[in-house]
Amino acid sequence: MSKVSGGVRQLYQFSVSSRNSWEQLQQAKEQLQPSRNLHAGIGGRKKTAPLLLGVPNRLAAKPYNAVGGKSAEGSARGSTPTTTTTTSATSHSNELTTASAVSPSYTGDFESSVTYSGNRAGKKLQVNDCAATYGSLSTLHLIRSYLVLKMAQLPLVANVGPKIFSATQKLPNVMRQPANYVVKKTFFEQFCGGESLVEAVTATQRLRDLGISCIFDYAAEGLVGEENVYDSAASVVESTILQARDIGAGGFSCIKVSAVSPMSVLEKVTSAIQVNGGISSLDPELSLSPESIPNLTEAEVVDWQQVICRLDRVCKAAYDKGVPILIDAEQYYVQEAIEYLALGMQKRYNRDMHSPAVVYTTVQCYLKSAVDRLEQGLALGSNLDFKYAAKLVRGAYLFFEQRLASEKGYASPVFDCIEDTHRCYNEIAARMVTQVSSNNASLMLATHNLDSIEKTATQMAERQLHPNNPNVYFAQLFGMGDSMTMALAKEGYNTCKYVPFGPIEEVMPYLTRRIEENRDILGGARKEVSLFSEELKRRVLLRAA
Repeated sequence: MSKVSGGVRQLYQFSVSSRNSWEQLQQAKEQLQPSRNLHAGIGGRKKTAPLLLGVPNRLAAKPYNAVGGKSAEGSARGSTPTTTTTTSATSHSNELTTASAVSPSYTGDFESSVTYSGNRAGKKLQVNDCAATYGSLSTLHLIRSYLVLKMAQLPLVANVGPKIFSATQKLPNVMRQPANYVVKKTFFEQFCGGESLVEAVTATQRLRDLGISCIFDYAAEGLVGEENVYDSAASVVESTILQARDIGAGGFSCIKVSAVSPMSVLEKVTSAIQVNGGISSLDPELSLSPESIPNLTEAEVVDWQQVICRLDRVCKAAYDKGVPILIDAEQYYVQEAIEYLALGMQKRYNRDMHSPAVVYTTVQCYLKSAVDRLEQGLALGSNLDFKYAAKLVRGAYLFFEQRLASEKGYASPVFDCIEDTHRCYNEIAARMVTQVSSNNASLMLATHNLDSIEKTATQMAERQLHPNNPNVYFAQLFGMGDSMTMALAKEGYNTCKYVPFGPIEEVMPYLTRRIEENRDILGGARKEVSLFSEELKRRVLLRAA
């Protein structure tokens, strides 16, 4: 309990300091320039960094039509008021005060006003240009990244590393601190932005200089069971949204519902949804009312109402500040409650059909029910007049789901082979691209799979969607997949990096879990390691010459 109490105090202190450290925030803001070169060290045309809702500044002049970047007239479906605002590039270097109370409309001021044709024969990204990708990195940074990714591929590190780190946290402080220092200078700095939002903003300056947006995530885990922990976690996420917007860092925010809710009430609501035939059957209006959920006790009704209030507070902050929020997927036994909440928030805050969505749910494509879940969300969006938005992932709880299904004696909810997961992911991505072309959806493809990325890029061209259509984003993890991210950015696609941050003692459990869950991604980092090696050799040859 003392550990939990200490964690809660640290979370509360982080929340308070996040709201008051304006001197640091102003210093970070002064480092941001209003216009940056997308291809610094890469070569190519210039593009301003995405400071407003994670999209380029030039997309803020006139109502946007999803197809071909043409302007569109008319009001959005639904009751939420919207405002179209013209914002100069200079204003983005300061605190943005326009369109802070309503969801702004975005436009497509692209290179050409004609319908975009693209490459329909099949898009191939140039991911082998190591000089373009890593040319601006220091040699020391390259060596560290090379060694960390090499170690991360070792089964021993993935299997034993988390246990060793957990054991060091039980040692006296004088022994624990050296271990933390080593971890911080290796794995932590490779995969995390820092211990505070200010550090994360500084660490991602190079990315934002290249026009790459960021998903800032306060990624502390394990603070459960204390009375105020859920309110404190919501305050931290809200502070991250407000400060990221005010200092011009833009991009996305994200939240785990389990950080603001007891798992027991999520499990109870998921069970009710399953028994009653799905979200559409249980609550077709997405009221989120406890009266719609059978068999909740009085205490669970109170818990559920508090969860809705916390999540609504965070989503409203995202809506007011124009910083879209991703609601992460979690374990299968609570996921339907999370989807229910996410769709309810989409109904409230994704009312403007002419603007990119504010609230995103997450579709786990390793689930056998993934396609049905997607279709349910699209149907609810159509019936209730809101823009459905989804982040597509393959899934991060594969081993957990398989083990739990075996222990409980039920059929595994995940596909039996990775090929089925790949097929499902590509099928859902294609379906979403079609919906985006009709201006009915917003899409984020969170993947390190080159085949899925290239298939989606080709489908965008076939649907006449411009690469920087603000309703489509590609995302990779911070510290990995830079060659894909840079290749996408060079071709003009909207790209972003998922950047976790927080105190090392609190974030490392999250990070070690990610290493365990993403062994396939880390195994696929061989390409990245080979590019690091190639760039280091290139520098040696240049010095020798």
